[in-house]
Amino acid sequence: MTSKYQSGFTLLELLLFVVMAGITTALLATFLLRITRFSTANSIANSVDQGAVQMLSNIEFFLQDTQEILSPGLGEESQQLSVRTTNNEFIEIESVAGNLIFTNMTTEDSFQLNPDDTTIDSITFQPIPGGQDLETSIPMTLSFSLTLSYISSNVSTDSFEYDYSKTYTRSITLNQNLHQLKVNDGLELWLRSDKDVEFDSSNNLLSWTDQIQNISFTPPSGTPPVVQSEGPGQLPTIEFNGTNSRIRATDITGLPQEDSARTIFVVSKINQFTSSANNTILSYGTQPSSFEIAVKIEDNTFSGLRYDIDTLESIITASFQPMIFTAWYNSNKLSLFSNNQAIVSETNTTLSTNGNTMTIGSNSNLAGHFEGDISEILLYSRALTGSERSAVYDYLNQRYQIQGSIQH
Repeated sequence: MTSKYQSGFTLLELLLFVVMAGITTALLATFLLRITRFSTANSIANSVDQGAVQMLSNIEFFLQDTQEILSPGLGEESQQLSVRTTNNEFIEIESVAGNLIFTNMTTEDSFQLNPDDTTIDSITFQPIPGGQDLETSIPMTLSFSLTLSYISSNVSTDSFEYDYSKTYTRSITLNQNLHQLKVNDGLELWLRSDKDVEFDSSNNLLSWTDQIQNISFTPPSGTPPVVQSEGPGQLPTIEFNGTNSRIRATDITGLPQEDSARTIFVVSKINQFTSSANNTILSYGTQPSSFEIAVKIEDNTFSGLRYDIDTLESIITASFQPMIFTAWYNSNKLSLFSNNQAIVSETNTTLSTNGNTMTIGSNSNLAGHFEGDISEILLYSRALTGSERSAVYDYLNQRYQIQGSIQH
């Protein structure tokens, strides 16, 4: 006969009840834990999303006064963004040790943009040109994408760690009057004094590397040029002493040779009229078959520009202000410009450029030194049209605040 407790349950029934109660309790605990985890996950996701939205808005706010994107170049991608603002402050945004850091290089202010409980897994910046219209100013778009993750070690419940990662993208339209070079087709050499310049503790130039083919210019001998922190447009510039400072690159065979078409722009400032000799700004090839652009000075008067082994002379106003010099060659016709104003042209001119070196600050024989500052050099392997040349001038004029009118 099976015994019963006073409650009327048998021992077997009571055991079954205890087992069922335990199972129910475990299921309920699991359910409650899942609800807690789900609630925590939602809370984390919402927190990360809100933090990302705020961070992206902050980036957009900091970039609203952008005047020029220093890096990356048009269409290129980079994990670091460097810009110059309308009030000439230099700003960098980059990922450092998992955090997105904003740095004002001018004021030396720096702070973290992402929330403390997140980490930046990756970030990409890409400037996208607004179009090819050279006559109007078309806004540029800056696209950036970042992946933000929650730091899982900050939340741990019953050995539960929650990982959350999401990629965010945004594109913003920058200043319509952005200082950006619009003519890139055929650009073979691009030297800027605010980019890829290495110098020692005394500001002596060690190397200057171009943006297109990574051609590196270094001092071959003599006194190195000096990197000045503030030149035309309040940007750095390279100062040549007119006596024995120059820089040279070898293996420049990728640049226009023989009598091929070319357009060269140089932003420079004459510092002193001290010689009656030709003060060579740049030369490439080997004399007598080198191509040279030089300031010709006679009786302390700036009288024209020299090219190749001949001289084209035309009296133009002397100035210690920054100027844009241009040499343009196509089909036996060569023209020289100052601030986009033609100072002289010559037909039936045949160039015979050859050689594998380019020298800046002197001729190819390391003589005829230039005394002044050089801030930017652009060399195209084709003859730019009038509208293209004007577009390059507009870019250079805005960037370096060239005095006087720019002729179109």
